[in-house]
Amino acid sequence: MSYRLLFCLRNTQHKEQQRRLDAFTPAYQRLVTVVVHNVQYPSNYREWHRDELQEFRHNRYAISETLEDAADVLGWQPTLQLLLRPLQQLATTFDWRVAEASLYCVRSICRQNIPAAEPLLMSLFSSLLSMPTDHDAGTLQYTVAMMIGSYAAWLAFTVRVEQRGQLLVSQMLQLLLKSLEHSESAGAAATAIRHICHSCGKYLAASHLDALMQLYQKVQGQGAAAPAGSHKLLEQDVQAVIEAVASVVSCLQGDTQAAATHALLEPIMTPLQACLQQPQSNGAGPVQQPSEDVEHVGAFVDRLGTVFKRMGEPGLAAANLAHSWPLLVTILTQYSSNDRVTEKTGRAIKQALQTSRKASAGMLQQVLETVARQFHVTGHPCMLYIASELLKTFGGDAQYQAALGQLFSAIVTKALQGLPNLAAFDHNPDMADDTFLLIDRAVRYSPGVVFNPQMLPLIADAAMTGVLVQHREACLSVISVLRRLHDTNDPDREVDCSPHQQQQLRAVMEPRDPLLVRILFGGLLGALPKSRVDDIAAVLYDMIHAYKVASHPWLTSALAAIPEQAATQADKQSVITAVQSLAAGVDNRWDLESSLDDLSEVCRRNRHSMEAAVRALLPPELYQTAMPNLI
Repeated sequence: MSYRLLFCLRNTQHKEQQRRLDAFTPAYQRLVTVVVHNVQYPSNYREWHRDELQEFRHNRYAISETLEDAADVLGWQPTLQLLLRPLQQLATTFDWRVAEASLYCVRSICRQNIPAAEPLLMSLFSSLLSMPTDHDAGTLQYTVAMMIGSYAAWLAFTVRVEQRGQLLVSQMLQLLLKSLEHSESAGAAATAIRHICHSCGKYLAASHLDALMQLYQKVQGQGAAAPAGSHKLLEQDVQAVIEAVASVVSCLQGDTQAAATHALLEPIMTPLQACLQQPQSNGAGPVQQPSEDVEHVGAFVDRLGTVFKRMGEPGLAAANLAHSWPLLVTILTQYSSNDRVTEKTGRAIKQALQTSRKASAGMLQQVLETVARQFHVTGHPCMLYIASELLKTFGGDAQYQAALGQLFSAIVTKALQGLPNLAAFDHNPDMADDTFLLIDRAVRYSPGVVFNPQMLPLIADAAMTGVLVQHREACLSVISVLRRLHDTNDPDREVDCSPHQQQQLRAVMEPRDPLLVRILFGGLLGALPKSRVDDIAAVLYDMIHAYKVASHPWLTSALAAIPEQAATQADKQSVITAVQSLAAGVDNRWDLESSLDDLSEVCRRNRHSMEAAVRALLPPELYQTAMPNLI
């Protein structure tokens, strides 16, 4: 309702718009005053049940959106003045609940266009330093920290244009470091430090690097690495601080950045090496690691990935990847039986490759060998993520095609061997999703590894088998691959298909497309949820668009197979008309999608008609698996 009212106020000519805004200004002023009062914590909130507290916080969040609309009508500065009025009345008797509510509301309007060094906001931030913290410090400090983080972009803007901004950022950073010591506000403080370091990185790199490096060293012993029973940050808060400091380090230049990056990696790699000093396997399999070591290794590998993610220089990232590579390979080998550690290690490698880009070319052969070996041993999907990143980075270079093709062939063949039928897709949808995401990436960046006589038939058959998987993400990944196999002029492709590759693709897909059309109609009319109809229609559109008149018999044959019990000839006619028009070269995509949607509604009107349509269209082996999933 608030959005619709705001639309009516704004969507008019200038004079009428101003008249409406003037008329509604008093109402919005009263609304802001009421909101500031209603978001206050009641005095007995500590006695609330958990559900009551969650509902209160949910309502506060919803109300905050109303304040954004009010600021659009009143203007940012008048709204801020109204929000700070209760705070200004606390000069004699301080009530943390009033202060917290006012600051929470100020945080809600942070996305407005605020001028640098805005006096009212500068005064507010300065007053935070003297705000009492001996009442309900945790809740108030939490909101203070969140508000500071929300205004990080404004602080960065102020630093660039005002000398006072540098002092203000320094003061806010010190305030957040204090909040980091309290359990209730530590999470908000860590998040705010990350926002400020991202926004003010250049200034902090020049003036506060030593203090931030000390903080970095301090948090390494917290989170998952903290001794039992000690006060500690949550691991996610440690990660936020690590990302913050790494962002600042990335703003340094040359040898200074290299030295600081080494200082970031040292406190991570040293404990990792200590955890790995365990008895090695005698060849019968990986050693069973103590659970505490597993948790520590997983946490430190995550931290390593975070540092790689924020390295600003590709060459530096590549050099550090090479330096840490023996350690990462040891972790993959020694903890190959632990899915969580393997997942985290794969993600760290992927982040290093993303940052280093083509600077990691010298590492390519080692990475390829490790990925192929580890996927053969563990079958873990994280190896597919790494392969996907390699294809994106190096897929367009002819000199790497052979090596990438060998890796792609090895891991995709093994992955699809584990997905021999629709039941396997339904049983292991994550592997199906990741495998087809990799294939999709390969078609975009390195079509040569897909469009060859060895891989293309295997992938086409697997896609036809798995397109009816019930898992949403897995189904959409398969559908995306099918669309790319029929749309050779896809503008999203980074590398175009050669004429020879297009001929290979057509030779493989044309004999399969009549059956594929029937399978797609089976999903359209009931074997897949109704929400998937538009996605299936998109594949059919691409198929008709690619083959024109040649596709017409396939679709009419599939439509003719639908029994009268499910849909009459009149029900099918609009689809036939749309197909004929599209095959003749008239781009009427909306007509096709609309007619397919109508036909789906007709066949789904009851269970009997839906079963009849699906049974007539699908091969028996697919129907038997899809049948229990019909709605």
